Amino acid sequence: MAQIKIVTDSTADLPNEVIKKYDIKVVPLKVNFAEESLKDRVEIMPNEFYKRFTNEKSIPSTSQPSPGEFQNVYQSLADEGYCIISIHLSTDLSGTYQAAQLARSMLPNANIKIFDSRTVSVGLALLVLTAARAAQEGKSFPEIISLVEQTIPKIKIYFIVDTLEYLAKGGRIGHATAFLGSLLNIKPLLAIYDGEIHPVEKVRGRKKAVSRLVQMVKSETNNYDSLYYFAHAGNENLFNNVLEKAEAENIICKEMLLLGELGPVVGCHSGPGAVGIAFLKY
Repeated sequence: MAQIKIVTDSTADLPNEVIKKYDIKVVPLKVNFAEESLKDRVEIMPNEFYKRFTNEKSIPSTSQPSPGEFQNVYQSLADEGYCIISIHLSTDLSGTYQAAQLARSMLPNANIKIFDSRTVSVGLALLVLTAARAAQEGKSFPEIISLVEQTIPKIKIYFIVDTLEYLAKGGRIGHATAFLGSLLNIKPLLAIYDGEIHPVEKVRGRKKAVSRLVQMVKSETNNYDSLYYFAHAGNENLFNNVLEKAEAENIICKEMLLLGELGPVVGCHSGPGAVGIAFLKY
């Protein structure tokens, strides 16, 4: 049976231990400051990014990997005899998938399947993890392709942000434009599904926002029959509040839980202070 390699991009925000355990290949996007461009999670890490972000005069932009970068990765893996499953953030949020597809077209003899995950960040991470586990278990190339296709519609993200300013300026606000211009101390509760950002409700104050975030996740999951990924954008205090609330509501167990931090590219669009929960319903 052919060896299978799972490839994704840095917006999956995968914990390093997961990347190492499943030998996942991650192609970085870039964060563009005024005078330099840095590879996401390679040349700039989350802690440094959020500290720097607050001192920047202008919001940094982001850019996708070039087709050539994907081509180099795919060619190297194909030369080693791998079949490749490459899973990337939603086409509604980035051109990364298209760059990967173009790279694939340059390698007609390589066995490559590319997926638009219809999600991003913690949601993308759960999809990639599902594929990587299947590969490690010895599932075949067609079996993993089928599994990914079946899993995509089962993943959803709920998240709260301090402000919609960064999503709006980055052009990633999607259907949440209805929440623009909210009053002070109103925290937007948003969801990501079907590849786009959707408004859920406006909540007054952080404490209530945390409660509603966890309640929304609980209402759509079957406790331990779901896989969760909790992450934050440089806001450990709020993150811990969310975890405590989730534990109190009895919706998580350590065996079905990932914890992490949103990376620089995702943080450019969420802004500092965001907290999100992705879940995969089995």
